[in-house]
Amino acid sequence: MVANQIELEPGDYTLFSDGSCHGNPGMAGAGWVILKQGALVAEGFRPLGHATNQVAEIRAAAEGLNALPSGCSVEVFTDSQYVVKTMLGAFKKKANLEHWKYLDSAVARHAAVKFTHVRGHQGSEMNELADRLANKATLMN
Repeated sequence: MVANQIELEPGDYTLFSDGSCHGNPGMAGAGWVILKQGALVAEGFRPLGHATNQVAEIRAAAEGLNALPSGCSVEVFTDSQYVVKTMLGAFKKKANLEHWKYLDSAVARHAAVKFTHVRGHQGSEMNELADRLANKATLMN
């Protein structure tokens, strides 16, 4: 579900993604916020059903990337060390393979994707918005 989106064209974007899980595993959701040149251009969320917090984090990044048109350059900010370190090759993709494949497919649609860790609940306005959207999605299950 994408809310508050204008027509997006290929270009440079910043994506904040967050996953939420009530219980682990439990009802999960994904939230994302998309910026272009520092301005909010889209936000979205998706209920994920029963999943783990790690699956929710992976899917949040993938759903945000899939909300963008193909061919973009994207910097993804997430508070998930699991996602960042796995996408940078520091962790191996051993568990959650179907979800990693989904994220890999989302990444492959774009010209360049960079993953950056942001500390959760430390005052990052866009990370906090992604968190609220993920929680909203979780409650919709």
